[in-house]
Amino acid sequence: MAFVYGSVAKGMEHASSDIDVLLVGEGLSYCEILERLEPAEKQLGRVINPTIFSPDEFRQRKESQQSFVTRLMDQPKLWLTDQAVVDQGES
Repeated sequence: MAFVYGSVAKGMEHASSDIDVLLVGEGLSYCEILERLEPAEKQLGRVINPTIFSPDEFRQRKESQQSFVTRLMDQPKLWLTDQAVVDQGES
């Protein structure tokens, strides 16, 4: 699962706003993600801040209604993955 959240997803960003991205997947490496995002940061002229969870960690936080995940799921999102695939995986 991957989506942009925060001011960009809400349509409230300004020129210096960062881009918040949630990534949920197996075996995601923070260092590797940062390396892969660097060209996009340069092209966009903005910092991209990834938040990374394994599927199990995300599921646990969602089930326990952890405040960050609850707020995140309630706010606008710009999906970077197919929503139908995400919905099937959360059943």
